[in-house]
Amino acid sequence: LFDLLIFPTASLQKECAPVSKSLALLNLPPVRDFVRSPDPANWERRAFDVLFVGSVSPTRMKFMLQVAREVSEEVGWFKWLFVGISEDAIRWTLENYSSVFLERHITMIPRWVPYSTVLDYAAKSRIGFNYHPRQRHLLVAIPMKVFEYMLLGLPVVTTALPELVNLITHGNHGLLIDSDRTVDYADAIVSLLSNPGRAQALGRAGQELVRSHLNWENSEAQKLISAYERLLGDS
Repeated sequence: LFDLLIFPTASLQKECAPVSKSLALLNLPPVRDFVRSPDPANWERRAFDVLFVGSVSPTRMKFMLQVAREVSEEVGWFKWLFVGISEDAIRWTLENYSSVFLERHITMIPRWVPYSTVLDYAAKSRIGFNYHPRQRHLLVAIPMKVFEYMLLGLPVVTTALPELVNLITHGNHGLLIDSDRTVDYADAIVSLLSNPGRAQALGRAGQELVRSHLNWENSEAQKLISAYERLLGDS
């Protein structure tokens, strides 16, 4: 029925039945949309330690809140900002966690948040976070938020999804956690908060990687243009 099928990753492309014309386009951000980065000089003055952007299920929320609890036990004062989560997720959190813990450590901004406001929140944060349960149907995921964090100069703590492992070097461009244990994510966050120099170096390295290579313009746009050119040439 279709002249071309487009997949977000090569691994998902392989999961599907072979088709005569298909293309994998990585879910990468356009560089032109990002003009702001956090000021390295204001690391200590940033209001939030960890930033998570996007929708989240109760299962993932429970995991991340446990990570937050473990980090707070290590470092004391600690703030985690959730931006763009659903009202249902906020309601579930308020019903299942103590108000004292939430007031001390968690800030939740409901959807819908203007994109420019998300950039403002990123400039007030120290670390970008992503977690995906290591379930088979999620192993083909390539979350754009990871590359957006990097492009904004934030050091990243993320699940070591296979697609990310192929693109990002652990310890050079971010911290990729090959685990479903909350303590491993908490330890990674604490290690960055306790070593601002290393955290900011990871942020700079990740930013340069996305600016130079892992972006829509340099990596993916020509693939799509070439695919259209081939299709038009066949017509």
